[in-house]
Amino acid sequence: MKLEYTTLDVFTQEKLCGNQLAIVRVPAALRDQLSEEQKQKIATEFNFPEIVFLHEATADDEVVDYDIFTVKARIAFAGHPTIGAAVYVMKHARASFPSLKSIRTLAGVVPIAFDASTSIASVSVPHNIHIHATRLPHPIPSPNGPATVPLVSIVKGNDVHLRPSHFSGSPWERFHRPPSHPRRLRHGERKLWLCCYLSLLEDKEKGAGPFEFHLVQGVEVGRRCDIFVSVTRKEDGQSIRMFS
Repeated sequence: MKLEYTTLDVFTQEKLCGNQLAIVRVPAALRDQLSEEQKQKIATEFNFPEIVFLHEATADDEVVDYDIFTVKARIAFAGHPTIGAAVYVMKHARASFPSLKSIRTLAGVVPIAFDASTSIASVSVPHNIHIHATRLPHPIPSPNGPATVPLVSIVKGNDVHLRPSHFSGSPWERFHRPPSHPRRLRHGERKLWLCCYLSLLEDKEKGAGPFEFHLVQGVEVGRRCDIFVSVTRKEDGQSIRMFS
């Protein structure tokens, strides 16, 4: 079995920056032959944060399936492989996906858009944002800092707690999934939690927004990522209508 693949640097317009991603093309004739075990072995061999298995589409398909794997497991959703898949399809493989409007993973159907003039892709993410009443002990408490941190879910079962930063001008530095959860979060996905949470903290009088964020990360390891998030609340300002 031979599969074509492409490697991308996501969240950047510079080579050798951003977040690495491999996209493996899966022809329709091989879809049933390529097992989950084989996909996992391929993902482990790449040793990237995630890789995507992108399934072949017909000329009339408006939705195409993509499978996301880490070196440990298949996952329902992650930000940078979704953005990377959108850029790859819309910029580099449009002839193979002429009617495509959305991509589909375990989390659901993700509408995609692409600005050819800037080579920037945007996606509308499946979500059910919830800020839990329960707060968690601060993982790294300080004498002058809060004793607890908020617990936020983007969908049921995907929970993170947000830690205030003591080291920079940003109000929040990192997010952590509770240790009981088996999957480590990745770059793009965890930024969505933070932006949604911060949008819900804005005054209700600001209504729907939108609230725009530009987040930078990875500079300390030489792989700067620039992530842009737009969050729109419902008119009452108490919940999230959409974000991209």
